[in-house]
Amino acid sequence: MMFKTHLAFGLFAGLLSLKFLEAKNIIIFLSLASFFAVFPDIDEKSSKIGKRLKFLSFPIGIIFGHRGMFHTVYLPITIFLLFLMFDNPIYGIAAFIGYFSHLLTDSLTVHGIRPFYPLLNWKIKSFIKTNSILEFLLFLLIVAIDFYGILTYI
Repeated sequence: MMFKTHLAFGLFAGLLSLKFLEAKNIIIFLSLASFFAVFPDIDEKSSKIGKRLKFLSFPIGIIFGHRGMFHTVYLPITIFLLFLMFDNPIYGIAAFIGYFSHLLTDSLTVHGIRPFYPLLNWKIKSFIKTNSILEFLLFLLIVAIDFYGILTYI
């Protein structure tokens, strides 16, 4: 999926989770969910985040490859545990939700993800091509839901 789709879906996941959680600062919560919704693509130097953080993206891409370790369930769990260690579980949940929203949307693509790599080479994939008209329509739907969610939350 494209950066904008990941960002929109990360915001949606963050807004939806706020219906069940009490965050002291919803701006920080939603910012973390949105950031971690695009973060996994740091393993691809041509991605938006990869271009901005080339000094990290280049070595990560070489070592792990795109949709390798950064597209597994292990990193969001680790990030959540780090937030937990620093006594910020609610923000850990925001990071976890954002990261998993990225994995979920990438699992809808024809390239898919291997969520348990390298332990299992099992792949989850679907039929949406990245940057296709179908992804664009999905993006528009998510943005409309985001606007509704923001307006009803305020």
